[in-house]
Amino acid sequence: MVLPIATNEVSLTVGGSAMAVSIAAPSGTEPHPAVLVCHHREGVDDFTRYVLVRLAEIGLVAAAPNFYHRRPAGEDPVASMKYLDDGALIADLAAVLAKLRATPSVRP
Repeated sequence: MVLPIATNEVSLTVGGSAMAVSIAAPSGTEPHPAVLVCHHREGVDDFTRYVLVRLAEIGLVAAAPNFYHRRPAGEDPVASMKYLDDGALIADLAAVLAKLRATPSVRP
């Protein structure tokens, strides 16, 4: 069964930097399981958003953070990748998980 979905983008502050998070969720108030989607080299692009929508259509709240938020806007993704740091990635993931846990439409 394909569910109607809602998509949006939120901003979370992580390490003093605003991180965009794309979210797709089934419409309605019923709590759903959640999944965190990590983007590929190109960042959060049309393909990543497509994956979020497909996951939402089957009943999951899906969120994809932009791991390149600490880099200059418009920088080549290959260059941005060189500066990814394990500690920063863990902080990004923790921030998104906290946001999902605090969302009423997400099943705890």
